[in-house]
Amino acid sequence: MRRFPFRDRSFDAATSSDVFEHVPREWRPHWAAELARVARFGQVHTVPCSSDDGQFAGRAADEEFQRWHSETFGRTDAFTSQHQEHGLPSPDELSQLFPGARLVGFANTDVWQQSVRDQFRRTSRAARVLNGFAFLRRHGQSERPPFKNCLVDALPAPRPR
Repeated sequence: MRRFPFRDRSFDAATSSDVFEHVPREWRPHWAAELARVARFGQVHTVPCSSDDGQFAGRAADEEFQRWHSETFGRTDAFTSQHQEHGLPSPDELSQLFPGARLVGFANTDVWQQSVRDQFRRTSRAARVLNGFAFLRRHGQSERPPFKNCLVDALPAPRPR
């Protein structure tokens, strides 16, 4: 993996959403170092995550989703296949790659499963509106583990005024 085509500290912050799990494991340290290099103040990332303690269950959620996708559409989902090929990071791996970062779980796996299935089944504009309302109705349940995703907050704490 090459160096990003940006100067050091080119951006106030670096951010990514559901990207890390598509990066091969052996490239992840370089990827994280490059994000740190180009970010002036810090980073924020969302990443599907798995842990042995039951707090994060991204791997199991991906396996269940992949089964459903295969049964429903007759083929696997390409993006989820990449998650499975490269492996989801653990909180320990994220802590090593982003030292000092705060890790916060979000997206309860049951709520995530239902929301993503709605998204794949219903694709019209009206259905997308219904999906949004259905997600909001379930959102209150989303703050309990096991979580599908982890928020990696490597931004400095706000200063008191």
